Amino acid sequence: MKAPKLLLSVLACAAAVGSYAQNVPTHDSYVMPFDDGKSKPFSEYFREWEPGAPLSEDENFYISRVPLKQRFENPATQVDPTMTTDRKFCMWTPMGISDTYWQSLPRYVFDGDNFSMWSYVDSQGGWSLPWVRVPGAYSDVTHRNGVANSGGLVFFDSWGGDNTESNNSVNMLVEKEGGQFKWVEKFVKFLRYYGLDGVGINPEGTVPQASALQDFFSQCREYAESIGWQFHVYWYGTNTNDGYMNLDSDFNKSKSDWLWKNGKQVVDMYMLNYNWSGTLASSANYAEGLGADPYTVYAGYDIQGKWLSHGNWWDIKNAKASIAFWGNHTTNMIYQNSSEYGSGDEAVQNTYLVKQEQVFSGGNRNPANRPAINSNVTSSSDAGMKLFHGIAEFLPARSVLQELPFVTRFCLGNGKTFRNEGKVTFDHKWFNVGVQDYQPTWRWWITDDNKNVPNDPIDCGFTFDDAWFAGSAMQITGATTVSNVRLFKTNFDISESDDVSMVIKLNSGNDTHMKLFWSFVGSEDQLHYYDITGAKEGEWTKISAKASEMGMNGKVALIGLKFENTPANYEILIGEMSIIPAKTFAPVQPTITTAESNILKKRTYNSLDFKFSWDCASTKNDNDPSIPVYNEDVDTWYFEVYVQAKGEDPILCGTTSSWAHYVVGAPVSANTEVSDYRVGVCAVAPDGVTKSAITWTNYMTTGLTLIDGIVCNKSVIKAGEEFTLSLIDPNQEEPFSWEIYNATTGGTAVATQDGGRSFTTSLNEEGYYDVKLTKFDLSELNYRGYVQISPESTGAIPSIEDFTASKTNVTNADEEVTLSYTGNKGEGTVSRGLRIDDPYIFRIPAEFLPMNQNQYTIALWIKPEKFTFAKYGMGLIGQRDLNISWPDNNWGAIWVDVWPGIANANNEKDLPANTVSFSMWGDAGRGYQDLKYPVNGATNPHENPNLACCTDGRFAGTTTESYSLSENQWSHIVISYDGAKQRIYFNGKKTGENERPKLTYRQVNNGSKTVTEAPIYIGGSRVYFAGFIGEIDDVQVWHKALSDNEVIDAMKGYDGREIPSDLKGYWTFESDDYNEADKTFENKGTLSTDAKAAYVEIRGSGGENTSKNEENLMPANINVEGNPAMSGTMPITTTSTFSIPDAEVVNNGDNATATFSKDGKYSVTLTLTNGWGSATMTKDEYIVVVLEGSGVEDNLVNNLTVYPNPFIDNVNLQFAADGNYVIDVYDAQGRLVTTRKHEAMAGEICTLTINGGKGVYYVAVSKDNKRIRTLKVVAE
Repeated sequence: MKAPKLLLSVLACAAAVGSYAQNVPTHDSYVMPFDDGKSKPFSEYFREWEPGAPLSEDENFYISRVPLKQRFENPATQVDPTMTTDRKFCMWTPMGISDTYWQSLPRYVFDGDNFSMWSYVDSQGGWSLPWVRVPGAYSDVTHRNGVANSGGLVFFDSWGGDNTESNNSVNMLVEKEGGQFKWVEKFVKFLRYYGLDGVGINPEGTVPQASALQDFFSQCREYAESIGWQFHVYWYGTNTNDGYMNLDSDFNKSKSDWLWKNGKQVVDMYMLNYNWSGTLASSANYAEGLGADPYTVYAGYDIQGKWLSHGNWWDIKNAKASIAFWGNHTTNMIYQNSSEYGSGDEAVQNTYLVKQEQVFSGGNRNPANRPAINSNVTSSSDAGMKLFHGIAEFLPARSVLQELPFVTRFCLGNGKTFRNEGKVTFDHKWFNVGVQDYQPTWRWWITDDNKNVPNDPIDCGFTFDDAWFAGSAMQITGATTVSNVRLFKTNFDISESDDVSMVIKLNSGNDTHMKLFWSFVGSEDQLHYYDITGAKEGEWTKISAKASEMGMNGKVALIGLKFENTPANYEILIGEMSIIPAKTFAPVQPTITTAESNILKKRTYNSLDFKFSWDCASTKNDNDPSIPVYNEDVDTWYFEVYVQAKGEDPILCGTTSSWAHYVVGAPVSANTEVSDYRVGVCAVAPDGVTKSAITWTNYMTTGLTLIDGIVCNKSVIKAGEEFTLSLIDPNQEEPFSWEIYNATTGGTAVATQDGGRSFTTSLNEEGYYDVKLTKFDLSELNYRGYVQISPESTGAIPSIEDFTASKTNVTNADEEVTLSYTGNKGEGTVSRGLRIDDPYIFRIPAEFLPMNQNQYTIALWIKPEKFTFAKYGMGLIGQRDLNISWPDNNWGAIWVDVWPGIANANNEKDLPANTVSFSMWGDAGRGYQDLKYPVNGATNPHENPNLACCTDGRFAGTTTESYSLSENQWSHIVISYDGAKQRIYFNGKKTGENERPKLTYRQVNNGSKTVTEAPIYIGGSRVYFAGFIGEIDDVQVWHKALSDNEVIDAMKGYDGREIPSDLKGYWTFESDDYNEADKTFENKGTLSTDAKAAYVEIRGSGGENTSKNEENLMPANINVEGNPAMSGTMPITTTSTFSIPDAEVVNNGDNATATFSKDGKYSVTLTLTNGWGSATMTKDEYIVVVLEGSGVEDNLVNNLTVYPNPFIDNVNLQFAADGNYVIDVYDAQGRLVTTRKHEAMAGEICTLTINGGKGVYYVAVSKDNKRIRTLKVVAE
């Protein structure tokens, strides 16, 4: 049987493999909602459903194991004690990513929607969730925080959508039997079984049987209350009583039956259409007049269309009404607008935390320091959001914290690694919002001792760089005089014997400058303090005390931390806070239910994927299987999941609140002979400490999935220099042949080899070369531009021939040993590159490519560090006007993007990952010109690659092969337009050509507006597209379309050559081109203009509305090596470093000196390093040190004698004192000749026989493991 295979993206001539950083996983979709696929109509499976009869083998991934926690009220711990608690807030947004399959499913990426400001949210409507199959992780995190969730959305679409399933579902639910609704009881129990609190309806169309549906909802509510459940309906108020669409934005008699009918509640989240300003109060008053709660009327905000400016916030202040956010169809817009400071996963996650706090706590991220009410915040930029008042202006933060034990590790539900007690156990990115911990109630309520906002508040946030447990920790930084940070609103009954503890990490010093504080119910303003001491610098430290010792026993109303007189470099991490009562926990040990033959999913040479489910014994639902069994029913908080290679230690891979889990990329044994693994799970009690025994499977194995890929042992190669290409997977079968071709000209292979797992060769000509592997089944693997032969003048990786020491035997502590080497330093000078870090941009002024320029070429060298794709792809080049309306501000006149791999993109051809495509603005009908070649049936050119002009020429027939970028590899990209055809080139080869008219770039929405000028951007993110991270070099903008031969010539650059007249813009990033004072680059091209290119940050460009953008020039980093094939001013300088453990080494230029203070055999390592790489050589036990008179006691040293000296064959040693001695004899080269143990009495003589021949020897005497003397003797 042939093993399955994967193809990895590999580094060009480097020894590592990169991975994509994005929110849409590239790994397998192991969790299936239904046994027959990812989707199934609700109307098809609901009739036959019975509780306990799974809809798929992955049922436990879709069952919530956390009940809806109850919230409590205490006005005395509100920021504003007079604020009403009747007003509600609904997040009727998605809680997921663009790929709606994933939603809140656990997955192995870091980035994702891990929303955490639950204290200001009453319900989460799950806009993009399918009716009614919802990840349990979503339900668990909402319920843990007292937030009602949703079983998804039914969409009635009058805008051309298919309403078949929506109609079928409603028609089924309102069926009657004997005059009664047939499905009320079953539907409510269905929702309860899976942990769902209601459903959503978007009636932008005709709703069938409207009156019956209203009655059905009312009866579902009544029945749910009778069995102790809840039933919510999220409703968009665009439907009349009889089911017809009406887009008016008020609530009146014609719509009233959807909220209140026959004296009964129908829906309880009635969201008004968005133009409610001026009529909100009358709508709420009308609802109240009917007998309904006016706060069930919600002012709707389309935060996609107008961000936070869609309605007058003062209207809400003056009305008995609630608030609802919508936007958009697939992604929460707060999350989507979090790319302002970069689209990489870390940048988005850190920005998302701040954006959430600005939306809910206000622009100053402190609910006690809110800006004035502002109805004109149209931009999601940081500057715009600092003007927003926050949802905290209208409703107080809520809390469920009234049960003990209380434990939080400040896990946000994701991590760059997984940690346990501060140590990494699983070095893999992960996302599982279901295990998100309790987060601070207020983010961040900070006051001084007088309850005023301090002028110098401490900075509060989170970090993903370290954690006590899981993936994150609370982080407090900066200088403050006094900052009282109120963290948790509580209603805890704390007993004297309860344990109160914190785990902290102070990164400098040992003074925490921190106190724990609390107040009691009834005296909430009186804070009680407890000093936090005992921290150890740079170490996780647990601080613990009994509540009685602290005086904390009683009814505690809030908990916080006080910081006083902290220095500017202050940083402390809070990894855990807990209050544990003195009680015994007994978590039920899980029973694995998945057949072992179905657990291991994939095994490669360096990772293991697995998935399994389990059960926890409970009698709770023996009489009614529709009653859910929660984790708390089996004395469990969460579960830990392990993997273990046979004969090795178990590895903790993660945690889950569900009764099922899967792991991607679990580590495997370093021993390639090990193929047997087992997986295990244990339950962890609510105290976070007590655990059940681990339930293990038997050891199992599965076949290997082989990985295609190659690595090279050198990153820079010179003509005639040997290099070695090797297969990356040690299990991969060797290919039929290796071939190397000139990447630009093709033709006959310049180097070949039949078979072999590696290929060592050299090439005599500078240039760029493709590597082709042909397998025995005649399939081919191509690595484009993988080998680059660069000139000697630009430097090389250093090499070492040898190194020597002035002496290798040392007997005197004062002796200096000189070290020197011979080798090739590989020094030279090379072109400089420009480092680009997302979200920063190399901006070329609009003058260099006017809108009326009908012929042009843009060329550049690029070296991506990593690929981040956001929703669709990664932006490389764009020309766009940020001052016009969405979406033309996001698209631009031209856009060049890098795309992730797309299976079966067109005509049964896969699009390889990291393919580059070139698109132009169009206006066919609505504002775009459809793609010539659909991508999986889609023709929108803004969401899909232009297969007619991309680096994979197979689709358009331009080439028979595909070309794509690789991480950390220089590649040359050219796009051109000649007035009729657009073209794209990869490493000098034309890979795409397409006939295309150039249409006038303009604004379509909010009034037509022609764009007269727009800058060119290289790098930078935009909505749905990540930004470029890496280096660029030799950027050219031409006012002509280069011919094929001219493209090849342009690849060489024009250093030392005449600049062609049509090369209008030319930037090489050399030091003499950069004006450090004004942060601009001189143009080496022929266009005469005062406008300068620059490295810039564009604030306010992170969302759909970019009209408030502000450009800031940033210092450019040109101290990076550019394309190694091009000369320049960047010096390649080699440094040498000798290192000897436990010796004192002083490196000075090419030499070093070493001195030694104790005996031993010392290994010496030399490392040569320059900008292209390093070389290392080690000589083990190279220098032998036997010091005379080292470590002595005077009595022993002075009286220990050896004779005769010189001697023949035998030498006598006379001891001065009783003791146990070890005698070692070394020759002049430091080799041990003989050793002897001797128990001696004072004055005793020991005779040693030395048969090593004539020469110098050293007799080293040790007593009680301490060297007391070394004596030099001579054999004749």
